[in-house]
Amino acid sequence: MIAAVDGHENPGVNPYVLQELVPDTERAESDPHAALRENRTPAILLYPECNYLSWNGTVDYRRTLPNLKVYYVLRAGHYIQFEQPELLRRILLTFLLDQPDAIPPYTSDTDPRGNLP
Repeated sequence: MIAAVDGHENPGVNPYVLQELVPDTERAESDPHAALRENRTPAILLYPECNYLSWNGTVDYRRTLPNLKVYYVLRAGHYIQFEQPELLRRILLTFLLDQPDAIPPYTSDTDPRGNLP
């Protein structure tokens, strides 16, 4: 059912989250990818099973940040801190304390959700 908000139908979709930022690649200085490829700082990215963001963005991060570890978090949506708080805590602590991974990093460029975009 579509609810009316301020006299307008609201389909429950935020159009802003569907937009993708397109970098201005006409000028090399405006594209941060080259500089970030030289950055060796350890980094993590947590990708939830029920994410509305495209997997392609994760692949771009992985190709850009040489020391990035990607963790695929099952049974979680975009707000991992609410749906898997203990797992999030373990992942963050092991990362910050430079301990063995709480869960194995996801290393494939293939979307872990199967045939989804």
